[in-house]
Amino acid sequence: MSRAVAFVQARTTSSRLPGKVMESIGGCSSIVFIVQRLRRARTLDDIVFVTSDDPTDDELADTVSQVGFAFSEVR
Repeated sequence: MSRAVAFVQARTTSSRLPGKVMESIGGCSSIVFIVQRLRRARTLDDIVFVTSDDPTDDELADTVSQVGFAFSEVR
């Protein structure tokens, strides 16, 4: 049996718009908005959040953790 998994790749060090995943959309950060929308998908079995281990992404990781994502650092 196959599983449908969404991988959400995000980082805060974009060259064109740094921090865009933390920008507000409708009162919450865009990364939280994306996660909330993905959780509504009936055909997804899992959502995996992927980011760097760079200290600049710590706030992003904290934000994602606050909305219920548990993750571990992979190198």
